[in-house]
Amino acid sequence: MRISHEHSPQFDPDDGTVGDIQCVRRWAVTKDGQMHCRQGRCTKATREEAEASLAMLRQCNSKKVADDVVDGVTEFWCWPTHFDPVAPVLDEKHVIRTAGTTPEQVIKNAVTTQCPGGYPMKIVDPDEWTVVAECVNQGIDSHLEALTLRSEFDNGQCLVHPEELHVLLRRLWEWYDNEEKDSEIAFDLRSSILVTLDIEEV
Repeated sequence: MRISHEHSPQFDPDDGTVGDIQCVRRWAVTKDGQMHCRQGRCTKATREEAEASLAMLRQCNSKKVADDVVDGVTEFWCWPTHFDPVAPVLDEKHVIRTAGTTPEQVIKNAVTTQCPGGYPMKIVDPDEWTVVAECVNQGIDSHLEALTLRSEFDNGQCLVHPEELHVLLRRLWEWYDNEEKDSEIAFDLRSSILVTLDIEEV
């Protein structure tokens, strides 16, 4: 799950859910991807219906007026009852992949601000704990950094020093990027930690 607070506090742009509610896909006439009328009555069940509305608007207005207000049709996630739009449906080619690219200074600033006494977490899944333990036990890495005794890892109970969380996150990413065993676990764990710091990677 990837929560986007831009459109709704619980909206997941990948599958169009808001909490337990599954939004429906509908089409609308738009300008630069934005609806002039943000109401369900302005959405259509199919692309063909939306394109027919677009053609009618262009037919009933001068080219200049039409070009000022519409330029195409866009697919939206909409509420399942009144069809008011929640957010545009993401086209894969328009998704900018940011996984693994968050600057380490951004991570340092976030954890220092939010968890000055250390980042606490409890690992209950044995496979997750195996991945974390492997990351911790690497010693000094090619960046000349390590997870030191300032951070505590004991039977799933963790308290990561604010100046060392970025090291753990980098190693989790490298684990995933190198396609090691349980790489998806490393990816999910990194993503989950970042989300708690209000950092979202796609």
